[in-house]
Amino acid sequence: MASRARKTRVRRELALLGLGVALAGFGLASWNGAGMIAQEASMLASATVSISAQVPSNPDNTLAQALQEKENALTQREAELQAAPTRSAIDTAAPWGLLSFLMSIALFILVAANFYLDMQRNAPKSRSPFAIDLRNR
Repeated sequence: MASRARKTRVRRELALLGLGVALAGFGLASWNGAGMIAQEASMLASATVSISAQVPSNPDNTLAQALQEKENALTQREAELQAAPTRSAIDTAAPWGLLSFLMSIALFILVAANFYLDMQRNAPKSRSPFAIDLRNR
């Protein structure tokens, strides 16, 4: 009995060791050193110090600001127009999904009725469990 418990424990330890080796292998295979170095470089580049200066308002830079605001408004309207057909397509697809579901149920009922009627047609037609069929003798 002790030998059996020892074998079970050894098997469990081997399974855990195999799992550990598999996980370590997966970790080494998925480690991307070049990607990590690139990420560190981008983090270092984003940590730089910036200097800002303000220019007094004049007709040139206020005109550029107004033009930028109009461009932002047009971009927002374009995004709304592109999103509108997507919503209507989803709304019109809902009845087709329901119709497809109902047709699937109707076909299932017809197939089930076909199997039932086939079984009834091929079933023996004895009226009593004690009836004797003399046609086959």
